[in-house]
Amino acid sequence: MDLYREIELALHARGRAVVAIDGESGAGKTTLAEALARRYDARVFHADDYFLQPRQRTPERLAEIGGNLDRERMLAEVILPVREGADAYVRAFDCAHETLSEARRVPPKPLTIVEGSYCLHPAFGAYYDIAVCIRCSAPLQRARLKARYDAARFARALAEWIPMENQYLSGFNIPQRCDVLLDANDIHKHGL
Repeated sequence: MDLYREIELALHARGRAVVAIDGESGAGKTTLAEALARRYDARVFHADDYFLQPRQRTPERLAEIGGNLDRERMLAEVILPVREGADAYVRAFDCAHETLSEARRVPPKPLTIVEGSYCLHPAFGAYYDIAVCIRCSAPLQRARLKARYDAARFARALAEWIPMENQYLSGFNIPQRCDVLLDANDIHKHGL
């Protein structure tokens, strides 16, 4: 894959690299990140750990493009340490209990991967060396999300989450800003 070549060139040139993987729900962002982490012994950060906490879910915030991500906390816990090549101390948001986990130290490695919807939000600036966007057809996305969620969460994904992600992807021209564009079917075909 071209992505492997890009990573290896970046690692060879600088000794370390950051890959950001964005795209639609169900496209395979986490699957790709896990495959890359195994191949390169990389550290991985998940944007899904940065859902808004209840007190942050104001109508104004949710009306912003990409507003349903806790950008402030992700910037402090992930993006700034990644830029500096430093330890990160991450606290995942537990959706079931609506609480933050205890801080977990994630030391630097030559390759860092930040994956998840909204991880290429312009508020973070260009902290990455390689930006990846994975596109997913609507039928494949629906099938994957239906397998992942119960009926209530699936309905919520269709009514709320997917429209917000689509607004973000188009509003900030995410696919056009990426170095590597992948199709979800290709990732599945390559066994990733």
